[in-house]
Amino acid sequence: MQTAKTWTPSFENGGHECLIAAAYGTAFGEGLPPSLDADPSARDTNQGYLSIAQHNLGVVSLGKIGGMGTGIRYRFQVCNGSDAEREFVVAARQAPLSEIGHFLPGVPGGRIVLDKPGKVERLGLVASAKPDPRELEAAPAVLPRVRIEPRSCRQFTLGGSLERGNALINVTQSHGERVVGGLSVLVIAEAK
Repeated sequence: MQTAKTWTPSFENGGHECLIAAAYGTAFGEGLPPSLDADPSARDTNQGYLSIAQHNLGVVSLGKIGGMGTGIRYRFQVCNGSDAEREFVVAARQAPLSEIGHFLPGVPGGRIVLDKPGKVERLGLVASAKPDPRELEAAPAVLPRVRIEPRSCRQFTLGGSLERGNALINVTQSHGERVVGGLSVLVIAEAK
């Protein structure tokens, strides 16, 4: 697979980076396909298949307060681009830092982040942009039945704690057995 341009993310936008990739068959000819439909099973008028993926990377830098780790609190949204209400599974899990090694040159601390892995405690998700701290602390890592109205979005907060080191958290949005969205959050407690 080839890319139109090599991309090295930089630490901008308050720590948020977004990569959108479109893959399509040769039936489209030169350039991009005529329309970018979010449904990868859709066919365009040129009878070629189109698949679009978006990957968001958030970077959260934690400070130390009195020798204690700081809690993770990251807001995001999950959207439903369909014309019908859908039910999704929204799940968070800690992933190996090596999964984002190619993104690290533009992140504070760079590749040093890989040398200090940490363990996230109390990883959880709440379907609210401003959850109560007790609700966030008791939140599950998987929300199995999230209903979202047609062509709308819903706010969520990812929570947890990281006493030391660095961690990567992947959040996925699934419909049926298929992952249809997601984001990653790099939590940096030690970058030196």
